Amino acid sequence: MSELSQLLSRLADVDTLSYRVYAHTTVPQDDVRITVAVAALVSIADSDQQDLYRRIRETLANFIKADWALSQIIRTADAMGYEHIDLSASARVPPEENYNLQERARRASREGLALTNPNADYTVRADRVSSAVQTLREQTLREVRQHIEGFNRVSERRWRLGHIAFGAESELAEAMRRTSKGAYTGGIPDYVLRSEGDTELTGAERIVLVTEVVLKAGAGE
Repeated sequence: MSELSQLLSRLADVDTLSYRVYAHTTVPQDDVRITVAVAALVSIADSDQQDLYRRIRETLANFIKADWALSQIIRTADAMGYEHIDLSASARVPPEENYNLQERARRASREGLALTNPNADYTVRADRVSSAVQTLREQTLREVRQHIEGFNRVSERRWRLGHIAFGAESELAEAMRRTSKGAYTGGIPDYVLRSEGDTELTGAERIVLVTEVVLKAGAGE
């Protein structure tokens, strides 16, 4: 019996087909999230909050010119009539700004106001991940429609989509992060990108969407 005949024979005996579709894409980094700790020492008599924020933002601009977001300020008084001010600042900057962060933070610091522990987060922005996942969903639906046409042609039966679940759990969880959209994402090392001939990228996230698909044979088939 030929392979096609065997497939036709199996399809004739079932009314449900279940399988998984794996769709993936690569999202290049277009920015890096930089965070830095901010520590200031101010006199208890100094109640000018706006001036404090101005000095903090000036110091951050000397570090990296960006649209910095500031966390809530934590104030701790000491016995010498001063307050310790602690907060964190974060900003998304072009990848080319991600260099020599420790030294640049040290140089930007001033007397009574220090920037410490700068850190770079290479994770792609959530809105770009969401957009990529939506594209993968649409791609998966188009692929499933092609599958149905193929099964109809091979089995000479009429199949329809009975159930579809985007974001199925997978063994990929062992090596990749699971997003709120149900996809899996993970960084791609620079050397991999270079080996693929994409020398313009400084980093990227690979996004994989796993979809559970159930096809049903039409009534009376």
